[in-house]
Amino acid sequence: MMPHDASVLTPSSMPSIAAYNIRLLSPSTSQQVKWNNKLDNVKHLVKQYTMPALLETHVEGPEAELHFCRHVPGTTRYYEHGFAVLVQENWAAAYKPELHVVVSDAIVVLIWEHRDVRHYVFFLRLDAFSESKRRSQLREAMLWSQDRIRPGDWVCYAGDRNFVGDPAERESSSTLPWRPSRGMVDAWSSWLRSIGAAEEIPQPEFAWSQVFVNQAG
Repeated sequence: MMPHDASVLTPSSMPSIAAYNIRLLSPSTSQQVKWNNKLDNVKHLVKQYTMPALLETHVEGPEAELHFCRHVPGTTRYYEHGFAVLVQENWAAAYKPELHVVVSDAIVVLIWEHRDVRHYVFFLRLDAFSESKRRSQLREAMLWSQDRIRPGDWVCYAGDRNFVGDPAERESSSTLPWRPSRGMVDAWSSWLRSIGAAEEIPQPEFAWSQVFVNQAG
Protein backbone atom coordinates (compact mmCIF):
# COMPACT_ATOMS: atom_id res chain seq x y z
CA MET A 1 0.00 0.00 0.00
CA MET A 2 1.34 3.44 -0.89
CA PRO A 3 0.29 6.94 0.20
CA HIS A 4 -1.92 8.89 -2.18
CA ASP A 5 0.85 11.48 -2.59
CA ALA A 6 4.04 9.52 -3.20
CA SER A 7 6.08 12.73 -2.98
CA VAL A 8 5.87 12.57 0.82
CA LEU A 9 8.23 9.59 0.75
CA THR A 10 11.94 10.07 0.34
CA PRO A 11 14.21 7.21 -0.81
CA SER A 12 15.79 7.07 2.64
CA SER A 13 12.42 6.57 4.35
CA MET A 14 11.75 3.48 2.21
CA PRO A 15 14.35 1.01 3.45
CA SER A 16 15.78 -1.98 1.65
CA ILE A 17 14.73 -5.20 3.36
CA ALA A 18 15.98 -8.78 3.58
CA ALA A 19 14.96 -11.88 5.54
CA TYR A 20 17.49 -14.60 6.37
CA ASN A 21 16.28 -17.91 7.82
CA ILE A 22 19.37 -18.53 9.89
CA ARG A 23 18.13 -21.83 11.40
CA LEU A 24 19.79 -21.41 14.81
CA LEU A 25 22.60 -19.05 15.70
CA SER A 26 25.06 -21.96 16.12
CA PRO A 27 26.60 -20.66 19.36
CA SER A 28 28.25 -23.94 20.44
CA THR A 29 31.97 -24.52 19.93
CA SER A 30 31.20 -27.61 17.85
CA GLN A 31 29.53 -25.37 15.26
CA GLN A 32 32.22 -22.69 15.06
CA VAL A 33 32.61 -22.95 11.30
CA LYS A 34 28.86 -22.57 10.76
CA TRP A 35 28.83 -19.65 13.21
CA ASN A 36 31.61 -17.88 11.32
CA ASN A 37 29.87 -18.43 7.98
CA LYS A 38 26.55 -17.15 9.29
CA LEU A 39 28.20 -14.10 10.81
CA ASP A 40 29.91 -13.29 7.52
CA ASN A 41 26.57 -13.66 5.72
CA VAL A 42 24.83 -11.30 8.14
CA LYS A 43 27.61 -8.69 7.94
CA HIS A 44 27.26 -8.78 4.16
CA LEU A 45 23.48 -8.37 4.38
CA VAL A 46 23.83 -5.38 6.70
CA LYS A 47 26.07 -3.67 4.14
CA GLN A 48 23.56 -4.34 1.34
CA TYR A 49 20.22 -3.78 3.11
CA THR A 50 18.83 -1.26 5.56
CA MET A 51 17.12 -3.84 7.77
CA PRO A 52 17.90 -7.54 7.45
CA ALA A 53 15.84 -9.79 9.73
CA LEU A 54 17.12 -13.08 11.09
CA LEU A 55 14.40 -15.72 11.32
CA GLU A 56 14.38 -18.94 13.30
CA THR A 57 17.06 -17.94 15.80
CA HIS A 58 15.46 -20.30 18.38
CA VAL A 59 16.56 -18.00 21.22
CA GLU A 60 15.37 -14.96 23.15
CA GLY A 61 16.82 -11.52 22.54
CA PRO A 62 19.47 -11.44 25.28
CA GLU A 63 20.96 -14.74 24.09
CA ALA A 64 20.88 -13.64 20.45
CA GLU A 65 22.66 -10.43 21.43
CA LEU A 66 25.29 -12.15 23.57
CA HIS A 67 26.17 -15.01 21.27
CA PHE A 68 25.77 -13.44 17.83
CA CYS A 69 24.33 -10.04 17.04
CA ARG A 70 26.73 -7.96 19.12
CA HIS A 71 29.41 -9.03 16.65
CA VAL A 72 27.63 -7.15 13.83
CA PRO A 73 28.85 -3.55 14.08
CA GLY A 74 26.97 -0.50 12.90
CA THR A 75 23.52 -1.87 13.74
CA THR A 76 20.65 -1.19 16.10
CA ARG A 77 19.07 -4.51 17.08
CA TYR A 78 15.45 -5.37 17.77
CA TYR A 79 14.45 -8.72 19.23
CA GLU A 80 11.45 -10.95 19.71
CA HIS A 81 11.56 -14.68 20.35
CA GLY A 82 12.88 -16.33 17.20
CA PHE A 83 13.46 -12.98 15.45
CA ALA A 84 16.34 -10.53 15.34
CA VAL A 85 16.07 -7.43 13.16
CA LEU A 86 19.36 -5.62 12.53
CA VAL A 87 18.83 -2.07 11.32
CA GLN A 88 21.64 0.11 10.00
CA GLU A 89 22.56 2.36 12.91
CA ASN A 90 22.30 5.73 11.15
CA TRP A 91 18.93 4.86 9.62
CA ALA A 92 17.56 3.70 12.99
CA ALA A 93 18.71 6.92 14.64
CA ALA A 94 16.99 9.00 11.95
CA TYR A 95 13.63 7.20 11.82
CA LYS A 96 13.39 5.51 15.24
CA PRO A 97 11.36 2.42 14.31
CA GLU A 98 9.66 0.34 16.99
CA LEU A 99 9.21 -3.43 16.94
CA HIS A 100 5.78 -4.88 17.70
CA VAL A 101 4.52 -8.45 17.92
CA VAL A 102 1.67 -9.20 15.52
CA VAL A 103 1.44 -12.96 16.09
CA SER A 104 3.56 -14.56 18.79
CA ASP A 105 6.44 -16.65 17.36
CA ALA A 106 5.25 -15.99 13.80
CA ILE A 107 4.99 -12.33 12.73
CA VAL A 108 6.60 -9.10 13.94
CA VAL A 109 6.47 -5.61 12.46
CA LEU A 110 8.69 -2.55 12.54
CA ILE A 111 6.69 0.70 12.59
CA TRP A 112 7.81 4.29 12.14
CA GLU A 113 6.36 7.57 10.92
CA HIS A 114 7.84 10.00 8.41
CA ARG A 115 6.17 13.14 7.07
CA ASP A 116 2.82 12.00 8.47
CA VAL A 117 3.03 8.64 6.70
CA ARG A 118 2.96 5.51 8.86
CA HIS A 119 5.37 2.81 7.66
CA TYR A 120 5.04 -0.91 8.40
CA VAL A 121 7.55 -3.64 7.61
CA PHE A 122 6.31 -7.13 8.50
CA PHE A 123 8.69 -10.04 9.01
CA LEU A 124 7.10 -13.46 9.13
CA ARG A 125 7.88 -17.09 9.62
CA LEU A 126 4.67 -19.09 9.62
CA ASP A 127 4.45 -22.51 11.24
CA ALA A 128 6.40 -25.12 9.28
CA PHE A 129 4.39 -28.19 10.28
CA SER A 130 0.69 -27.42 10.59
CA GLU A 131 -1.52 -25.88 7.92
CA SER A 132 -4.26 -25.25 10.44
CA LYS A 133 -1.81 -23.30 12.61
CA ARG A 134 -0.59 -21.27 9.63
CA ARG A 135 -4.17 -20.39 8.78
CA SER A 136 -4.82 -19.42 12.39
CA GLN A 137 -1.70 -17.23 12.43
CA LEU A 138 -2.82 -15.47 9.26
CA ARG A 139 -6.33 -14.89 10.63
CA GLU A 140 -4.82 -13.28 13.73
CA ALA A 141 -2.52 -11.16 11.57
CA MET A 142 -5.42 -10.12 9.34
CA LEU A 143 -7.41 -8.86 12.33
CA TRP A 144 -4.36 -6.98 13.62
CA SER A 145 -3.85 -5.31 10.25
CA GLN A 146 -7.51 -4.45 9.73
CA ASP A 147 -7.53 -2.62 13.07
CA ARG A 148 -4.44 -0.53 12.33
CA ILE A 149 -3.53 -0.10 8.68
CA ARG A 150 -5.23 2.74 6.85
CA PRO A 151 -5.26 4.09 3.28
CA GLY A 152 -2.09 6.07 2.68
CA ASP A 153 0.11 3.90 4.90
CA TRP A 154 3.29 2.40 3.44
CA VAL A 155 3.45 -1.38 3.94
CA CYS A 156 5.72 -4.22 2.89
CA TYR A 157 6.68 -7.66 4.15
CA ALA A 158 9.38 -10.33 3.89
CA GLY A 159 9.99 -13.75 5.35
CA ASP A 160 9.17 -17.44 5.14
CA ARG A 161 5.52 -18.39 4.76
CA ASN A 162 6.32 -22.14 4.79
CA PHE A 163 3.91 -23.09 2.04
CA VAL A 164 3.63 -22.66 -1.69
CA GLY A 165 0.68 -21.33 -3.62
CA ASP A 166 1.55 -22.18 -7.20
CA PRO A 167 1.10 -25.68 -8.64
CA ALA A 168 4.53 -25.33 -10.26
CA GLU A 169 6.13 -25.06 -6.82
CA ARG A 170 6.79 -27.69 -4.18
CA GLU A 171 7.95 -27.81 -0.61
CA SER A 172 11.67 -28.39 -0.01
CA SER A 173 11.48 -32.19 -0.17
CA SER A 174 11.88 -34.57 -3.08
CA THR A 175 9.85 -37.32 -1.43
CA LEU A 176 6.65 -35.68 -0.22
CA PRO A 177 4.23 -34.46 -2.90
CA TRP A 178 2.41 -31.55 -1.32
CA ARG A 179 0.10 -28.71 -2.20
CA PRO A 180 -1.67 -26.21 0.04
CA SER A 181 -5.43 -26.44 0.43
CA ARG A 182 -7.75 -23.80 -0.99
CA GLY A 183 -8.30 -22.63 2.58
CA MET A 184 -4.56 -22.04 3.00
CA VAL A 185 -4.33 -20.03 -0.19
CA ASP A 186 -7.43 -18.03 0.77
CA ALA A 187 -6.03 -17.26 4.22
CA TRP A 188 -2.86 -15.89 2.64
CA SER A 189 -4.83 -13.81 0.15
CA SER A 190 -7.02 -12.41 2.92
CA TRP A 191 -3.98 -11.26 4.88
CA LEU A 192 -2.50 -9.61 1.79
CA ARG A 193 -5.76 -7.71 1.28
CA SER A 194 -5.71 -6.59 4.91
CA ILE A 195 -2.35 -4.87 4.37
CA GLY A 196 -3.49 -3.03 1.26
CA ALA A 197 -3.80 -5.58 -1.55
CA ALA A 198 -0.10 -6.39 -1.36
CA GLU A 199 1.58 -8.46 -4.05
CA GLU A 200 4.57 -10.76 -3.92
CA ILE A 201 7.76 -9.98 -5.83
CA PRO A 202 8.92 -13.15 -7.64
CA GLN A 203 12.35 -14.36 -6.55
CA PRO A 204 14.70 -17.05 -7.86
CA GLU A 205 13.93 -20.52 -6.51
CA PHE A 206 16.56 -21.70 -4.07
CA ALA A 207 15.35 -24.35 -1.63
CA TRP A 208 14.01 -26.81 -4.18
CA SER A 209 17.15 -26.81 -6.32
CA GLN A 210 19.27 -27.04 -3.18
CA VAL A 211 17.52 -30.30 -2.25
CA PHE A 212 18.85 -31.95 -5.39
CA VAL A 213 22.32 -30.49 -4.90
CA ASN A 214 22.45 -31.93 -1.38
CA GLN A 215 21.12 -35.32 -2.48
CA ALA A 216 23.68 -35.48 -5.28
CA GLY A 217 26.43 -35.01 -2.73
